[in-house]
Amino acid sequence: SVEKLSSGEEWGTALELVERAIGRPIDNVVSGEIGGSNAFAGLVAALSTGKHFIDADSLGRAFPRLNISSCD
Repeated sequence: SVEKLSSGEEWGTALELVERAIGRPIDNVVSGEIGGSNAFAGLVAALSTGKHFIDADSLGRAFPRLNISSCD
């Protein structure tokens, strides 16, 4: 995101590709991290696809790897 500004459609497209890959619709979206710009990725994906966004924080702080969150 530092090198090139996004159009805002990338996260919605990514979500649709994940749905296609797993063969079922995704009902809800939650951000993996609540700090920095990562917090907005899930929100943008939900808004651009009409999905529900869950306001949650799986760890309570920024973290280096998703597998150390409580959602693992």
